[in-house]
Amino acid sequence: MAHPGKTPSSHFFFFAARPPEDVAEQMADAWQTLGTGEKLRRDKLHMTILLVADVSVVPEGLVDQLLNVGAAVTCPVFDVQLDRLATWRHGRARNNPLVLTVAGGRSVEGEALAAALLSALPEDLRWPRWRLVPHVTLAYGKGFGDDITLPQPIHWQIDSFTLTESLRGVGRHIPLASWRLNRAPDDPASGGKQ
Repeated sequence: MAHPGKTPSSHFFFFAARPPEDVAEQMADAWQTLGTGEKLRRDKLHMTILLVADVSVVPEGLVDQLLNVGAAVTCPVFDVQLDRLATWRHGRARNNPLVLTVAGGRSVEGEALAAALLSALPEDLRWPRWRLVPHVTLAYGKGFGDDITLPQPIHWQIDSFTLTESLRGVGRHIPLASWRLNRAPDDPASGGKQ
């Protein structure tokens, strides 16, 4: 929740997949059962597809550029199986990302979406060495001793992606626009971009 009168330290833009309510509920249940007791970031659950910009002041035209990139990309719907809880240690003893992730740390289809977005970006907005590792940060804290395998993997069919602005220092994510991914022509739920 944003704090009245608080100014963001930066505006962080990224493309992400946001879980539908039934998948978010499964994530919350897994955290309730197996988590560390840290507060679940329910309102911020997402899987980052591609980082784009971290700026103190939003340059004129940046958001329009990013909206055009999102609208230009076409990729198929894809599935991920989130099957483990892990701590990503970043040298912060008590503020590590506690994530839900996948065995092997890869999603070929997710990487294809990230690559399509990256190639549509202007050169000056491309982050060096970005590699998609499918994960959802559930909380921050000290973490787990070892990874925890979920008794039942969480199946997530990713059928859309969103341009999000994170107001750093305020604790707020603002979805700016979403686009549907393409379904196979024989899929009854086949549709285009929203």
